[in-house]
Formats: sequence, C-alpha cells, structure tokens
Amino acid sequence: MNAKRIFAASFIAFAATAALADDITIDHTPFVPTLTRAQVEAQVAQARAHGESLDRGDAYQANRELPSKSTLSRATVRAETIAAMARGELAHAGELMYRRDM
Repeated sequence: MNAKRIFAASFIAFAATAALADDITIDHTPFVPTLTRAQVEAQVAQARAHGESLDRGDAYQANRELPSKSTLSRATVRAETIAAMARGELAHAGELMYRRDM
C-alpha cells in the first residue's frame, strides 16, 4: 500500500514539472541598426550634457524623484499613516510593487 502511494505521489510530481516546461523559441533574425555609431555617440553626449543620463551601475530610475526636505512633523506623518491604515489604503509589505489605484 505504501509503495502505491509513493509511486502515485512521484508520478504526480513528475507530471506537474512536465506541465511547467516551456519551449524556447530562438529568433535568428539579424539585428539591423537604424543609427550609425556616430549618431548614437552624439545622442549620448547630448544626454550627458543635459544631465539626462544615468551613471554606470545605477539601477533603473525613470520614476526617481530628487530627495527633498519634509515640511511635516513626525507626529503628523505618523497620524496620516495610521489614518491611511484605518481606511485600508496601504499595501502590505511585499505586495504590489506599483499600485495604480493610489
């Protein structure tokens, strides 16, 4: 009886992993650039001159805001946070990295 259960469990586990397998499709279409190297270098130089480029190693920061000094006191921020929690407006830690409804 135990052997049948072990066999059934291993068969189900094997079948579940096979269901998750995916076929990899490789695109062999060659890349055809639309800009010359000189044009790309000119765009990079222009972005650096206007302060629009990121330093090497920086993470994606398209939505990054510059740090600013808060005008609210700690007690005010705490009270606003507690009120938002009571209304159910805060996401739990690890839940929804970007919320569109806020």
